[in-house]
Amino acid sequence: MDGDSEFQLLPTVGLPLTYGFLQQIVSSDPEAFHGMIGDQAGFHFRPGDERLPEQVRIIPLPACSPELNPVERLWDVIRDSLCNRVYKGIEALEDAARIALKPFLENRPRVRSLVGDGWLHTQANAMFADLLPDL
Repeated sequence: MDGDSEFQLLPTVGLPLTYGFLQQIVSSDPEAFHGMIGDQAGFHFRPGDERLPEQVRIIPLPACSPELNPVERLWDVIRDSLCNRVYKGIEALEDAARIALKPFLENRPRVRSLVGDGWLHTQANAMFADLLPDL
């Protein structure tokens, strides 16, 4: 569905964990094609990687362009919610993170606002044009 969110709270990063997250995305709507933004981090798959699930397409960002990455805007919101506080333990911090992410799970327009209507939106639409029937 357009504007849906999926999150995983993980202890570290790596391609096997990224693959598990992609499987979570696919299982949320197995009939859909899913566009994932890749910023060339070492734990992100590249477009065309044969290990990618068939339903996943990677939208690559140019190197060194954090201003184009919607997740950077999300991290800004999360940091504002979590920083400069003392937590009783990791569980309390994780609970606070879940609370900060909840609006993005419940509000599709808020998720779409991270992407906007600029370059990334155009790239995503172009990437999927050949996969979708003419309407």
